[in-house]
Amino acid sequence: ALPAGTLPAACAAFTADSQLLVLGGTGGGLQAVPLDAEASQAASVHTLRPPPGPLSAHPDAPEEAGPAGAPPAVLRVCVSLDGQWAAAADARRRVSVYSLDALAFHA
Repeated sequence: ALPAGTLPAACAAFTADSQLLVLGGTGGGLQAVPLDAEASQAASVHTLRPPPGPLSAHPDAPEEAGPAGAPPAVLRVCVSLDGQWAAAADARRRVSVYSLDALAFHA
């Protein structure tokens, strides 16, 4: 079972070593869930979000990609083979990159 605090997800990916499950949130952003035995006991879930403020959207992105003011759902998530990076594509056709080592948005 997933730890408490895990939010609804639209997509998911595992790191190549299966130590981390990366969930693409229906409310935007990612959640990183450690799957090793030690971290599972601590039940730690790390929520990663892009910085506040507007991010560039694709010019053909639909105007209504979710409720007004709500972050768009993450529709696809990919993890690099070395497990250091995750890319998330949202409903507004934007791709955000996150460092899974630092558990932060990569500017």
